Order: sequence, then C-alpha cells, then structure tokens
Amino acid sequence: MKLMPTIGRVAALIAGCCAMLSAAPTITGVANAAANIPFNHPIAQGAIFVIYGSGLGPANISVASSPFQSTSLSGTSVSVTVGGTTVNALMYYTSATQVAGLLPSNTPTGSGTWTVDYNSQTSAAFTHGVGPNSFGIFTVDSSGQGAAIVTYPDYSLVSPVKAANCGGPYTTCGAANPGDTLIL
Repeated sequence: MKLMPTIGRVAALIAGCCAMLSAAPTITGVANAAANIPFNHPIAQGAIFVIYGSGLGPANISVASSPFQSTSLSGTSVSVTVGGTTVNALMYYTSATQVAGLLPSNTPTGSGTWTVDYNSQTSAAFTHGVGPNSFGIFTVDSSGQGAAIVTYPDYSLVSPVKAANCGGPYTTCGAANPGDTLIL
C-alpha cells in the first residue's frame, strides 16, 4: 500500500522534469529594432536588435533600469557566435515573446548563430547575419514603417504642433525648417 503513493510522487517528479526540459526558449525571428525587418536582413555591429519567439523571458516585461549595461536581465541572456567568436549582447528588455539588446560593435561580421538563455534553458541556435551596417529609423508606432521619430539636437521632437514648453526631451517643437540639424 505504501508503494502507490511513492509511484505517484515519482510520476509527478518525472512529469515536472519533462515540463522543464520542454520549456527551452524558441527563437522565431531576429530584427533590427529600428527597421523591424526580421527576414534575412543582417543586424549591424553596435545596433539595437529584437528577438521574437516564445519562452524567451518572464511572462511580464522586465526593462533594464540602466539599459545596455549588463549581459543578463531577469534570467535572460543572448549570445551571438560568428566565425568561432561568441559575444554576449547587452540587455535592454526581456519578456516571454520578445528580447531586445545591443549587439556589441566588436561582433565579427558574417553568418551567425543566435541563442537565448532563460533560467538556464538555452534555445536552439537561430541563424541570422551580422553586418558592418544596416540602416533603420525608429518610427512612432515601432513598426519600422510610417512616421519617423525625428528630433532636434536637444532631443525635442519634430512635430506638427509646437508646444509652449518646447525644448528638451519629451517636448514637441514644431516642424523642421531648411538648415535645421536633425537626428534620425
């Protein structure tokens, strides 16, 4: 009679272990965070990227309090290997379906493999290129299409309307004029 509860506990332990083994992250795409183009478009050295998939991180998004300062965030890290050299990305945010980070500028160029590690579970390698440059402009809706995020040198936004408190980040300062210096 004592054997049955023990068998039940062992079965539960095995089921729990199998669930943990199948919980490895899965990568379905890698994209330049600005252009948001996940298909066969290399990520530039020094660029911000987004990885899409499942099981990549915690259920609720975790954003680094100091972005791009650490290679791990809430149990998530990203490694990129090109030509035998592996670099660890600097993390920006992590969630179950998206991870964003900064690809170090010393990453070699060429065809690379990307992996996400979450809570000691590592994804299968995902092949995606690394290049010396890749143009992308951040957009208002984060789609890589539509209205671009354009600022003046003080980081105030170029906008259809000029606010009374124009000047500095998070303010709107109206339309650009010929000769203005702008940041894309």
